[in-house]
Amino acid sequence: MRPKRRRIVPAILRLVLVLLVAVGLAVFFRLELVNRAGPWLLTRELGVPVDLGVAQVDWRASHIDRLILGAQRDLVVEDIGLAYDPLSGRLESVEIGRIALLARYDRSRETGISLGELDPLVDRLRAFASAPGDADGEAAPLPNILIKSIEIGLSSPAGFITGSGQANLNAQAVIAQFTLREQQDFAQLDISLAAPLTPGGKPPIGDLTLNLDARSALWSLLGQAQPTAGNVKIEAHLRMPEKPAAGEAVPLALADWSLTAQGFAHPGLAAPLDGELSGMASYGDGWLTLDKIAGDVRGGLGTELAAKLSGDLRLAPLSGDQSAQGDLDLMIEGGNIELPAVKLTRAKASLPLVIAAQREAARTVIDITIGKNASLVADRVDLTAAAMSLTKPVFSVQGDDATKLHAELDQDGFATDFTLAMGKSTFGVEPMASGERLLIAMPEAKLNGHYATGSSLTYALDVKGAQVAAPLRGLTLGQVALALTQDDKGILAAKMKTGALAGLGAFTPVAAEADATLQGDMASFKAHFKGDGQPLDLSANGKVDLTKFSGTVDLKLAPIDFVDGGLQPYNLFPAARDYLDNVSGRVELEGPVAFNGAALTSDLKFALKNFSGKVGPVQLTNVNSVLEIDRPWPLSTKPDQAVAVELADIGLPLTNALFRFKVSDGKRLDLAESRLDMAGGKVTLDPATLSFDAPAQNLLLKVDGISVGELFDTLGIAGLTGEGAISGAVPVTIFPGGIAIPDAKLAATAPGVLRYDRAQAPLALQSAGESVAMALEALSDFHYEKLILDLTRNLTGDVVLGLHIAGRNPSFYDGYPVEFNLSVEGRLDQALKEGLAGYKVPDMIQQQLEKISP
Repeated sequence: MRPKRRRIVPAILRLVLVLLVAVGLAVFFRLELVNRAGPWLLTRELGVPVDLGVAQVDWRASHIDRLILGAQRDLVVEDIGLAYDPLSGRLESVEIGRIALLARYDRSRETGISLGELDPLVDRLRAFASAPGDADGEAAPLPNILIKSIEIGLSSPAGFITGSGQANLNAQAVIAQFTLREQQDFAQLDISLAAPLTPGGKPPIGDLTLNLDARSALWSLLGQAQPTAGNVKIEAHLRMPEKPAAGEAVPLALADWSLTAQGFAHPGLAAPLDGELSGMASYGDGWLTLDKIAGDVRGGLGTELAAKLSGDLRLAPLSGDQSAQGDLDLMIEGGNIELPAVKLTRAKASLPLVIAAQREAARTVIDITIGKNASLVADRVDLTAAAMSLTKPVFSVQGDDATKLHAELDQDGFATDFTLAMGKSTFGVEPMASGERLLIAMPEAKLNGHYATGSSLTYALDVKGAQVAAPLRGLTLGQVALALTQDDKGILAAKMKTGALAGLGAFTPVAAEADATLQGDMASFKAHFKGDGQPLDLSANGKVDLTKFSGTVDLKLAPIDFVDGGLQPYNLFPAARDYLDNVSGRVELEGPVAFNGAALTSDLKFALKNFSGKVGPVQLTNVNSVLEIDRPWPLSTKPDQAVAVELADIGLPLTNALFRFKVSDGKRLDLAESRLDMAGGKVTLDPATLSFDAPAQNLLLKVDGISVGELFDTLGIAGLTGEGAISGAVPVTIFPGGIAIPDAKLAATAPGVLRYDRAQAPLALQSAGESVAMALEALSDFHYEKLILDLTRNLTGDVVLGLHIAGRNPSFYDGYPVEFNLSVEGRLDQALKEGLAGYKVPDMIQQQLEKISP
């Protein structure tokens, strides 16, 4: 069967036939008659008002000045030249100087364009052009048609659009060029076309260029918000396949296309967009594919953003129930990404996307999966809605359809279900209102969520085996399991369990369990920590305002009983080994801690009950107190804290002590005036400021009315007893490795008696010479009038006691006056081993202890 011959411009040929009739009339009648009868004939034939002006008619050529269709001059054709063969009746050429057309946008018409009262004529011509022809008939040869100028005026919602162009058609090819312009040249469309009309000719080709400025009114016509700056340029080179073949998959048209944006600023974009997107397009019978998509983009979603896009996309069918499938690889190579409530700084990502979409009537369904493992790295991710930031995040996303998104869009709104499966990832968490920071590493996690228009986002996050560290607090959490859910009311609930909470060596590992809820900006939580093999039991309940990072936490440390030779503080807090030893007694803690950003305050009660042991070089026995801590870190107490101590060896063995003090900034202890007992007398400790950073601490003890006899008993000097009292000052220096008394001076406040039992003196002293024997005899009952005591102590605890006495023994040389200088050595750290059973805790401290642990 012979293929259908060319029917490129059937409507023009029909019009030309009518014009030939007019020419024939001009041959036999006068030109004036033609100009009178011609419009009537054309109006009758075309069904629209016609204005005709014929300037010349002869046997081989004619010239028409004008041909106007429509009462509103909808179509104006001027300067028409016709050349024809009168013998064969064939039109050989048509040359038109100008065609002007007025149109308006009309959505109700199939073409979207209306020519006013010419619309019925257009519909008739379209039907004529689409009518089947005689397949066996031979088509008439086409004349040469040249249109020098084509002008179009189009009224549209975007304003008045003008067009200009030209066309040339002959038996060999159709060549046309056309330009559409918006007013003020804010938009311009250039179209060129070359199509052969001979069998075996080269495939048709064409070029299309669209320049769209941000100020163009076409953006609103396209349903887009008005850009604020920049422009977009679209270019396409169109062509037909060289050898088209039969089949649905064979393309009917091909195109190389590109899209370029320069400084394009849009309300939906965080930053101006620059970049180029290009590829190949294939159009077939009801389908379209975009192949070899490649693009480089800068800006847009964020400042300095650099991204690459590659892949393929297929749309089929193009009408009715439409669908699309494709593979797209998105590479983010650096820069910032700014989304609603999320900002990524210096982000890098690799996202291989598999896309499937379908549109049925008013419903659109989109499925996106990660085809292979993906990754996301950034310097920082700010989550403004959650009032926190992720620092140095490194996320890996599992592919093979483990990560997917299903979305549906219809007249009721938008709904989506998604699953995010994450592999090994690390990141920091930093609340925006403070300098706190958490470091998190997790081997895997899964996030499932759902969102629908008119309802809140719901999701569930499941994390296992994560590691968490809080460097500023010196805390680490191991084997963290986290279950996080948010319901349709926006309430966030979390459950966390960890097997190893540790203080980076500061305390023994503990197991932890926690529950938390978040509603709006307010979070509440309950946590419980239990020692890993140690009797440590701590609970914490609190509330937090995340936007301000402020709140309160109620702490409760269950009683811990230390035993000398058993559980020691360093078993729970290894760092305590350097300054706590041989400890016994009970400790416990309770009270609230408040925080506002990095500022901490508290009303903690720390109880010590019958606490004994060595604290640095100081030996304490039966310490009882309830310390009120007003800031946990750095440690600070309320003023006038009271500590009752049965025995405190701070250079001298002091008993029944009541110390008053305040700790500030964790580095300074302000000691108020304190009173103690010693050897039947009173000791006053002057106010002092002790710096924990100082290499040594200096104290001054004021001694008043110490019993001479009890002092000798305390020193453990065999055979030496006495009566009377002494007073004076004792300077004490406390070093990390011991206590020293450089030079203490005490003196008797009144006459007294010294007695030395010679039988208890050391053997070497008993066998000494005659002078020593006389001295021992005088001391057997020595009534002194003056007694001065010089005392020194070294870091080992050895004491040297120098006695200067003056008086007489009534039985020695009839009471002749005698003066002695006597030196005696002993160890104060072995004193007071007995006689402490009668000690009683002061009532005020006992009442505080009973409130905490009845």
